[in-house]
Amino acid sequence: MLKRLAIDAIHAAEKANFSVIIIDSLSHFWSDEGGILDQADKMQNSGKNRFTLWADLTPQHRRLVNALLNSPRHIIGTMRSKQEYAMETDDKGNASVKKLGLAPVQREGMEYEFTVFFDVSQDHYAKATKDRTNMFKDEVFIMDEQTGARLSKWLEEGRADTGTLKREILGQFERLEIPVPADKTEMRAFLGDAIKKLTGIELADDKLQVVVNALVAIDDKKAAYKAVFQGQAAAPPKAA
Repeated sequence: MLKRLAIDAIHAAEKANFSVIIIDSLSHFWSDEGGILDQADKMQNSGKNRFTLWADLTPQHRRLVNALLNSPRHIIGTMRSKQEYAMETDDKGNASVKKLGLAPVQREGMEYEFTVFFDVSQDHYAKATKDRTNMFKDEVFIMDEQTGARLSKWLEEGRADTGTLKREILGQFERLEIPVPADKTEMRAFLGDAIKKLTGIELADDKLQVVVNALVAIDDKKAAYKAVFQGQAAAPPKAA
């Protein structure tokens, strides 16, 4: 299985004392032959329900993600990208296709597992679309050895950008389709309660990264919504 091979390769590189591990490309383990989607198709063709089969496949993906997160080495991963679309319906009931931009060819939310996630154009210009370091904001550039040097310096200084992590937590609630109050005081109380229900973790600045990782691991949106609002009459208003 491709996932097992990837995990074994990561562990082998760790034992060999490589300081940096490069995986090119993580998309293969999702969409190529032997990847998660390929396994899903084969399981469905053999008669297994398309929805229930993910109970077998999701743990495979989490094992790969955990191997990445728990590695003591620096890990660089690449992913292919594809154009993402969505169907929209106007006031008259007419449906149309809307371009949403480029999306990585991997499981939804995979980009949140990395400290920095760059979109790289066909002419090699990079822009950070997710950046816990807050160093690359509004920059568009061609990556070189100085990019790695900046990241290495940030890691050595050990600074955590709590603002970025808090935005990531809100992004995860948006992904899970759980509405959050717009009022800041209400939002803080709601998030603390919701995060406790979803992950068992008390919300605190020194646990923000742990909270992000726990939220990223949640796949069942309906179960998450039910866990947060069970016993409540209605969901709070969405943030503006």
